[in-house]
Amino acid sequence: MADNEELVRALKDLPLKIQTASKTERKAVVENVIKVLSKSGIVEPVVRGLCKVVQLTLLRYRDSWSRALIRDLVSSLASHYPDWTIRHLVPVLVDIGAVYCVLVPTKSTAETGLIALYWSTLLVEHGLAKCTDSGKAHFQQLVEAQSVLFSAIIAANIAKKTEKAYQLLGGPWKRYQELYSNAVPSLPQTVHTVVFGAYYIRHLIESKNQDVVDKLKGGLLDTFIKVAVSCKVQPPIYVIKEARALLTRVTHDEFRSQLLPAIQKAMLRNPEIILPCLGHILAGLSLDLSQYALDIAKTITVNLYAKDDAAREQACQACRSLAAQCSDASALEASLNHLFEVFHGSAGKLTVATHKMSVLQGAGNLSYNAVTGSSVQILAISAAEHFIKVLEIEAHEKTLIQALEMWSLWCAKFTNQTPPKVISWLSKGIGLKTSTSGVRTAYIECMAACFHGTTLPQGLELVPLLLKSVEKAVQQPTQVPVVTEGLSAVCLLLKLATVETGDTKLSPLWSAVLDMDKQTFVSEKFLTQASDEGLWHVMQLCERLLVDHCDKLAVSGAGPLHRAVLHCCASPSAGLRQRCRPVLRRLVSSLGGTHTARHLLQELNKYLDTVKILTGENDKEAKEGGEPPPSGEVSSKILSDIVVTLCSGSNLTVEDRQLLALDALLPSHHPAVLSAAPDLWVKMVKYFKLDIYHFIEDFSQQFIKIAIDDFKVTPSYENAVKTLVQANPEVMLQPLISRTQAALTDPNLLRVSQDDYFIYLTPAGQLYDKSVISGKENESVLNAKNMKRESKVYSYKEQQEELALRRELEEKRRREGARGRSRSSLPNRRKLSACSWTRRRPLETPSLR
Repeated sequence: MADNEELVRALKDLPLKIQTASKTERKAVVENVIKVLSKSGIVEPVVRGLCKVVQLTLLRYRDSWSRALIRDLVSSLASHYPDWTIRHLVPVLVDIGAVYCVLVPTKSTAETGLIALYWSTLLVEHGLAKCTDSGKAHFQQLVEAQSVLFSAIIAANIAKKTEKAYQLLGGPWKRYQELYSNAVPSLPQTVHTVVFGAYYIRHLIESKNQDVVDKLKGGLLDTFIKVAVSCKVQPPIYVIKEARALLTRVTHDEFRSQLLPAIQKAMLRNPEIILPCLGHILAGLSLDLSQYALDIAKTITVNLYAKDDAAREQACQACRSLAAQCSDASALEASLNHLFEVFHGSAGKLTVATHKMSVLQGAGNLSYNAVTGSSVQILAISAAEHFIKVLEIEAHEKTLIQALEMWSLWCAKFTNQTPPKVISWLSKGIGLKTSTSGVRTAYIECMAACFHGTTLPQGLELVPLLLKSVEKAVQQPTQVPVVTEGLSAVCLLLKLATVETGDTKLSPLWSAVLDMDKQTFVSEKFLTQASDEGLWHVMQLCERLLVDHCDKLAVSGAGPLHRAVLHCCASPSAGLRQRCRPVLRRLVSSLGGTHTARHLLQELNKYLDTVKILTGENDKEAKEGGEPPPSGEVSSKILSDIVVTLCSGSNLTVEDRQLLALDALLPSHHPAVLSAAPDLWVKMVKYFKLDIYHFIEDFSQQFIKIAIDDFKVTPSYENAVKTLVQANPEVMLQPLISRTQAALTDPNLLRVSQDDYFIYLTPAGQLYDKSVISGKENESVLNAKNMKRESKVYSYKEQQEELALRRELEEKRRREGARGRSRSSLPNRRKLSACSWTRRRPLETPSLR
């Protein structure tokens, strides 16, 4: 009887009590339920009700402590009543999976799915061994629920959640391998089965159960073909990516007999569905696709000149994935020949420029191949002949630029020698009438790709041609395309300067590059108007000059280069920043990199005072990867990353770390940097393995000079003083108090009149004594010149008299108002002065500056 009363007390109003917000009450409620589970009187409807109650906590309990309570409850249910728990909790898990598999995958859905998956693993571990055959009959349904939940977690594309889910299933997979191996082939043919089965195969491979893998692979491959290749609706991309463990086990026979026919059929029937997935499918295979390259290339080429822009882009990506899986030069050459035959009209004349550009991009993407040895040189020469033919007949500017950009990918394959025919055409093509500034820039980029390593000396014969572009840029510094062309030529010439023994041939180059008064290539106007590719050339120029030719720079001549480096690294373009960050890291890690880093930090302090910084919602969107900020505005996260990169040089001595910490004090305390990385300077000092207290003590004179003697009324200095005083008040507080006392005892403060003080309190842009402009609003009315007659009732003479009367009244009112204010405002001003003096910041006197 007592047990029944305790059971009733524990279960009474349980759906309401378990949803309480109090953690203490949650613990008491769940522990009471767990306590009565071992008592007699528990029947199947009670277990069914508890399983329903567990579902209520899925979204309610968001903290790990409360979720652990529910896991204990599920474990107790499965241990005491395994059959009933499996029978009634499995449908709950199925319902949860059905809801979350159709939602847009996010971090929240992945986290919720992970909780439900955890419950399913507890059900298997604590209940499956104890249940009878009736309970085991629900195992297939349980595995299906696990596959849906696991797929919903994977769809969010969060690496930590994915790995956690895989680890959760690892225990049940290992303990009940036979049951799972029998259940997986019986799962329905859905995308969830493909993902779940691929990860199960990964587990089997790691546990070295190859025979089980061979048994499951055929059925899973059929499911993959049905849901990802021969489907009528485009499958989610994550399904193909996560099926890599399955695709890597595909053999040549399986690819030839099953996968390739399905791909070819789908490309003929629904190319818009299979094309986005084709590149990922080919990339997931571990086969050499050389023997199938031409057949696959023919199916892809049709979409290179499709009307849909997305289809053409996806076809280009598929060409790249196909080339990466081919190692036979003859197969790639056949595919390359086919692409250029299509370009020249074998499948119909291409009249749209974008179609031609896509075919050329496909040909360029074939350069990302796996061919090795001397065959690479032969294949690159064959590609060069095709591209030269295109350049001879083409006149459209964008098509020419695209052809040259794709050719440069193949030119990088010249390892032993650059063919004379290529060099001859490069020198000829750059001077054609169809070669605009953009085309000439692309030609120079092609030259830079040709000459590298052992082939670099061959580029010396093109030096006079490149110097013409540099001279043209110096003569027309306001033309951005011309300067960009000259800049690319300068980068190549600096590269060739490493093999040129004498400076006589390159003397015009040094006069153009080292003239920091003209700043042809790093001027502020050019930096603000240049494209991302132009800024990338600026970054390369700065690296070459600061690392390889720093001896030619004047003592103070590197300032414009430092500003240009910071401008490139703070670009709104994420792609450009990713390319510039390794260059910046090389700059600060090279020989003399600490010296360069210190100058960059000092320049950054000036840059922060002039740059436009994103604030509020715009900065939040930039941090979350939303729309790029407006041109000229920089996110606070970008600035904090620059400070961190400048202080992340390698092989730093103790002295280097101390000097960098000193120079990083002010930039790291800028409000924008602090908003993105609070306590950045303190963390940086710890990263340098310096004790902040003793560091301030040892360099007390430098810190006092920076933060107190040279103090300026800016947030950076104020934040720096605050940090230093908090870190070591014994060293910094007394000089700060002395400086404050000296400022307050300045006799010039006593000469400040009330009018001066009130003028100081007046906001910028407003006039303190507005009486001097009173009546200005009536100036247009009182101006009698060229007066238009307002009314036909009054004569012009009467209107003149009325205006004169208005002037007299206005003058009288002004005199009386000024006299009244001078009498009545003095007591109020004294009260306001006493009050405001305590609330306002100190006066900005010359002594404080």
